[in-house]
Amino acid sequence: MIRKLLLTLLTFLPSLLFAGFWQNKGFQVILNTNEGSSLCQVLQDTNNLKFTVISMVPVNEQIQEKVYNFFSDFLTWKGLEIQEMKFVINENIIESYILPSQLVINNTNITGAIPSGLYLIYNGSFRYDFRMTKNKLFMKIKGIYIDKDELFTKMIKAYDNPAIYIQATDPEYVFNRINELEEQISLLRIENQRMKDSVSSLLNRGFFGNLMVIPEKTIKQVIKIKKDNPKITKKAIIDKLKEDNITISEWEITVIVGLNFYQLEE
Repeated sequence: MIRKLLLTLLTFLPSLLFAGFWQNKGFQVILNTNEGSSLCQVLQDTNNLKFTVISMVPVNEQIQEKVYNFFSDFLTWKGLEIQEMKFVINENIIESYILPSQLVINNTNITGAIPSGLYLIYNGSFRYDFRMTKNKLFMKIKGIYIDKDELFTKMIKAYDNPAIYIQATDPEYVFNRINELEEQISLLRIENQRMKDSVSSLLNRGFFGNLMVIPEKTIKQVIKIKKDNPKITKKAIIDKLKEDNITISEWEITVIVGLNFYQLEE
């Protein structure tokens, strides 16, 4: 009998101690339940605001004090009216969920932009990570929590200019945009080379006006030689190409160098 009583006492001792902390802070314990190793309590402050604290692990007074400080800080957020608030305590983590009934920032009601509410997490540092939505766009609001003003400033910027905010902060958008730009640059390079080849052919006419196309291999060789030795003369280029059994005229070298290096050889 005594053993059963001790077991019962040990089972409910954490919830009794947990309730005692909040009662000493002036809160009323509305609900106090144990489910396996977790403890769930519904608390109410002196203004009749109810909130839930779920502890998945045994907690000490230091952790309880942190939850109390977070709760107190949220109540100071001007423009925020709370519909529902929940704290979940796990191993080295405190999660905070806030569902506003109204949130006004700079005279703008943005409640509809945060249908899932606000999510903040503490695991040595305090961070926020949630989404806003406007005009069918989804904006990720994520960062280190410094204070309410910093967070609200970020939120109102996202709300006022969702497309610009996404472009500036969404890594996936930036990555995709970079890929698009690289593809455009690649296409421009190809088109630029085609134009150079066409102009080379137009400039390289024979005695009767017929087009004399300079082989692509020859053009590449001339460009490589010129890059390796920017001060090389046309005669020296001709001599080097002869070593590879490539024949080219001084005029063709002038055309290639002029189009690719924007300079004309003397």
